[in-house]
Amino acid sequence: LLEDQRLWSITAQLYGEEAFAVGTDANRYVGDTRWHPDHRADPTEDCYGIKFAFYLDPVDAETGALRVVPGSHKQPLHDEIRAYITGRELEKIPAYVCTSEPGDLVAFDLRCWHASFGGTEGRRMSTCVYYKNPETPVEEEAARKRAEGSRKAPAQYKRPGDSLFHPHWVSNPQQHPLRQRWIRRLQELGFVDAA
Repeated sequence: LLEDQRLWSITAQLYGEEAFAVGTDANRYVGDTRWHPDHRADPTEDCYGIKFAFYLDPVDAETGALRVVPGSHKQPLHDEIRAYITGRELEKIPAYVCTSEPGDLVAFDLRCWHASFGGTEGRRMSTCVYYKNPETPVEEEAARKRAEGSRKAPAQYKRPGDSLFHPHWVSNPQQHPLRQRWIRRLQELGFVDAA
């Protein structure tokens, strides 16, 4: 799915051909997701990119649709929201509701504040994530910090033996050239062990 041109062409248009894929996931939500950004809006601390999300069930404001705060990927709004949300109810944060039907695709900057609430148990959503390729030493150091933290994720989720990237995907048995380029960059930045 990561190599699908419907997703990759948008990523490349936004971040250039040197952007790279970092993963997919599938979730079945059973409750509210609190307000959070996936990445910090500080170029010295974190890298950034795009997340594509698609629900397998219809969702709207009453049934658990994704909500985003437009512009919250930029400073100073990003940090102002962090200070503002403390102790506030989920519903009190002004946001855009991403109403979605199966077949729709929602895309947002990883630094945007987002949440989901009010839905029924079992809402199904999948995501695909791509990062902008770091172009400066500061951006590269931030990407390496992200890689170091990401490599700890399996242990944090009580799966210490799991790798961050599935070995089959990394082995690239079809020798897909785009995926191979991504794997090389993931190795250079420390997300994946060098071959």
